[in-house]
Amino acid sequence: MQVNLPAFFYYNKVILLDDDRDFLDTAIEYLKDINKYMKIDGYINPYDVVLKDNDRIKNCIQARIRDDVEKNTLSYDILQSSLSAFNLTKDDVSVLVVDYDMPSVDGLSFIKKLDKSNVYKILLTGVADENIAIQAFNNGLINTYIKKQDPDALKKLYKKIIDFQLNFFKKETSEIINAILKIEENSLLGSAEYKEILYKKIKENDINQYYLIDEIGSYYMLSDTKDYVMYITERSKNLSLIEYLEEKNINKQSKAFYNFVNNLKNTNYLLCDQLVYNDLINECNFKNYKKQGDELVVNNKKYLYFFSENKSNDKKHKLFKFAY
Repeated sequence: MQVNLPAFFYYNKVILLDDDRDFLDTAIEYLKDINKYMKIDGYINPYDVVLKDNDRIKNCIQARIRDDVEKNTLSYDILQSSLSAFNLTKDDVSVLVVDYDMPSVDGLSFIKKLDKSNVYKILLTGVADENIAIQAFNNGLINTYIKKQDPDALKKLYKKIIDFQLNFFKKETSEIINAILKIEENSLLGSAEYKEILYKKIKENDINQYYLIDEIGSYYMLSDTKDYVMYITERSKNLSLIEYLEEKNINKQSKAFYNFVNNLKNTNYLLCDQLVYNDLINECNFKNYKKQGDELVVNNKKYLYFFSENKSNDKKHKLFKFAY
């Protein structure tokens, strides 16, 4: 089963509307305690709610016409799309949580007036409102509902918000991901095996935003204090890049460089092809660009990947140069 990854992700805003101030404050405190990256705006008055325009996320996807021999096709500037998303103020809204029973307007009437199809909607209900919520779900007006009397209501609310935020970015960036998967047969953006590896790294390193940097599935990632590269390439492509280095160095008498390239050929070491190779070859510290990779086999194809902190203080020697 194909499980697509998003082209980028960051924690954007959640709107929580409930006229019960005690429940509102308790919910916000719980959600922020369990996830420090969660951005929540709480309202008791529905007329105070303001949702930013989410169309600007789709506007980040940079497409262009490419002239092929047979026909014109769209191609996508992955780096520019990710950079545009990286530079957003990130105050757009992906999830709206609304209490059904409010004195000035019921939650479903409020949702109907918003006309925001790309925002995920969660309805908070009482015991008497459950049938109304089920009908609203069946009609596609809301994405789910949660009973406030449920002792695990806040726990369930958090899980739904997290799931919906990820689904929001999958949906909003599906245009570029589907185009990549259609054209690039070796892409791992639909691989369940690669997804498991990627999300494990995200969880272990407290990553709060990540951006696609190539068609195969490499990502630039950030936590609060560090930036990282999750780089993956086909093993055969990595060998081709090593051969390219050899060709460029054909007239150079460098035993260190020869040993460096020979070592790359016979191990799981790999190079990031985002690097500028002419700069790399002319530097004596090219070993800084060599990384120990792990092997991943998907559909009988071999890939090499590494996850590394992008930690050089010298921007010229970053493993990957992004937004600098």
